[in-house]
Formats: sequence, C-alpha cells, structure tokens
Amino acid sequence: QGEKVGRFWCDSQIWPIAFGLASSEQSGKIFHRIDSEPDIFEGVPLRWCAPIPPADEDPRYQPGGKYGDTPHPELRPYSWFGRLGSGDILARFRTGQNEHAFQLILRYAEVVSKLGAITECLDMQGRAQEGTGGASNYLEHAGGLLWCVGKGLFGVDDTQDGTLTWNPRLPFSIHQASMPYWHMGHCWKFGCTEDSYWIDSGSAPGEVQLIENGEVKKIQLDGKRIQFPRPA
Repeated sequence: QGEKVGRFWCDSQIWPIAFGLASSEQSGKIFHRIDSEPDIFEGVPLRWCAPIPPADEDPRYQPGGKYGDTPHPELRPYSWFGRLGSGDILARFRTGQNEHAFQLILRYAEVVSKLGAITECLDMQGRAQEGTGGASNYLEHAGGLLWCVGKGLFGVDDTQDGTLTWNPRLPFSIHQASMPYWHMGHCWKFGCTEDSYWIDSGSAPGEVQLIENGEVKKIQLDGKRIQFPRPA
C-alpha cells in the first residue's frame, strides 16, 4: 500500500544469503546484527523481526488500533521456523558456519521433542503461542527441518541439470548416520560411519559430484554401494 517499513525483517535478510545472492560484505553485516544478540534472534531460530521500540510501533497494531486485538507474530519476538529458522540454518551452512548451523538444528529439535509436535509459532523460549496450532504438526516447518538436514547437514542437492551434488557437513560428534534421497525415480542413500562416507544408489547408475574441502570430484556409480575415507 505504498508504506515503507524501515525494520530489520529477518526472512528478507537471510534467504539471499542462503541462495548465494548476497555479497560477502552484505552477509557479514546481516550476521553481525543477528549475532550481536543471539538470545534475541536465535533463542529459537529465527526471530521474525528485530525488536521494535514501543514508540516506533505501527499504531495499527497498538491496543485500540485496527489490528490491536489480533496476534501478529511478525511484529513480536516469535519464530516461524519454515520461513525463518530454516533460512538461517541454510545460510549458515552456505557461508561455512557449519557448527553454528548444526547447533541451531539441535536447538529446534530440542524444542520439537519437548513439545511433542512441530508447532506453528514459538517464542524465543520455545513456548507455543496460543491460537497458532499449538497441538498440531505444521507442514511448512516440518519441510523446513527436512531441508536443513538433507541439503544443509547432509549436503545433498540437485543441480538444475539433474546432477546430484554431495557436500557432507556432518560433524564428528555424529558417528553414524544415513539419509534416503529420491532422485530420478530411485531411492538413493547417503551415509557415514566413524571413518568413512558411503553412497548407495540402489539399482540406479549415475554420477555424483562430491565436494570435499572446496574441490569437486566426480564419482560414477553402477548400482552398487561405494565408500571412501571420511576426512579427519
């Protein structure tokens, strides 16, 4: 409606980083703002908007205003994981902040485990907000969590031409793990043990571009499981 909102909206900040559209300088400034107040922004990843001084609050959202009696998470210290937390985590992985990203996944998983559901809206202490589907599983957030684990932590992704890439970011605190990934009608599996990585393409032949320490290696599969050393 032609109104200018001069606020630090977190979703519009972190997604350009996650998709590689932000410059290093821009990414640094955005993360500096978030990292300067971690409890404010990432108590549960990620807060919707930077704190707003009461004097600067839009009068429409004040008591007595047009929307004063309606909960508006975007103007309060709430997390909306699928739109915000997942973008934060993927942006951290994109910029090499793997341990930070992993800790954010663990934080969100801790909250989900405690509540027994993937709720719609959480405050920075991990409490479900009344009237926001607190007893249900919110598919947007479930999808965001799967994306963070699959593309972020495991580092499996499709390129535009259909080529699989694998950039594993599993910390050494994870001794053994595996993940299924559907690709071209076949269920591939990617995993690790304490000392190796492995790929099982089922019966499907194909190629995977493995990224290790910034180097790209092409691995051909003929339908058999292969494994290779996990870097120390």
